[in-house]
Amino acid sequence: MPANNDQVVTITDEVLSHTVRKKKIAFVVDTGDGSLAAFNVSIKGWIFMVVTTPDTVTSPTPAYDITMLHPPSTGLDIMGGTLADRAETTPEQAFPLLFGTTYGARFVSGLLQILLVNNTELDAEGLIEIYYETE
Repeated sequence: MPANNDQVVTITDEVLSHTVRKKKIAFVVDTGDGSLAAFNVSIKGWIFMVVTTPDTVTSPTPAYDITMLHPPSTGLDIMGGTLADRAETTPEQAFPLLFGTTYGARFVSGLLQILLVNNTELDAEGLIEIYYETE
């Protein structure tokens, strides 16, 4: 089925403490083909955790994937693949994988491109929360 180009992405910022912020991204995928076009968010700080929460009624396809590229043109996933194979029924948290089995915060200054792929569920909804510490 072709895309209807009716996806919705809503981005809000929350201040959690003096130095900790949260980028809250609510999404609804395209009703024609289940796609979500790549989109950018602006962040300056150390990303230390991402939480994904699928909608309880219209959740994405099991094992959908999210990548976060910084800078967008490089194709470098700052999460190191830890947002692959997301659960369709329960919230999950992930931490940036630096190398091997070492996890830690990743610095981002500027645009972070977010891609959601491997979803075929039409009208699926969910939430992506990016936790980061400012300088």
